[in-house]
Amino acid sequence: MFFLTTPNAPLGCAVPLDYIAEVAQRCSGLLVVDEAYVDFAECSALELVKSHANVVVTRTFSKSYSLAGDASRPGGGPPGDCRSTRQDP
Repeated sequence: MFFLTTPNAPLGCAVPLDYIAEVAQRCSGLLVVDEAYVDFAECSALELVKSHANVVVTRTFSKSYSLAGDASRPGGGPPGDCRSTRQDP
């Protein structure tokens, strides 16, 4: 499993989609693309989920929507890898 943050904090530098696709091809496991700051970027890696079975994209509402108390993490990926992580007490 490899984690890639784009755009990253605090600089806000985004990783180009073609580079993320190359990393996905070379990665033998899951490539998790953390897009917590995607609302400040020009593009999203979400489109790569369709063409790369090992790519999962995660996001958050806590950054650009100021919902720091919200623990939900929207995102996308292959159906078999996108199971709920919520655990009710």
